[in-house]
Amino acid sequence: MAPIPLDFIMFVTLAGLAILGSLGVVFSRVLVRSALWLLGTLCSITGLFILMGAEQVVPIFVLVQIVGICTLLVFGAVLADPKNMQEGDTHE
Repeated sequence: MAPIPLDFIMFVTLAGLAILGSLGVVFSRVLVRSALWLLGTLCSITGLFILMGAEQVVPIFVLVQIVGICTLLVFGAVLADPKNMQEGDTHE
């Protein structure tokens, strides 16, 4: 049996982290946790870009990440109900 290539292991790991992080973004009820899940998702996608050899795309993608997460936090803070911003408060 041939050994599993390191590239394949890294791809499966980063893809799994991206899927897990995207599910965390969708199902998280707390705004800051959702932003952290989004950060993890985007970092794993950046790792996939590096793994594919597209290093010239990475700085642009990191800039998009920063702007996207800041926009999420600003709009989320503006549109969220202040009563539901408590950490333990998850009811609607």
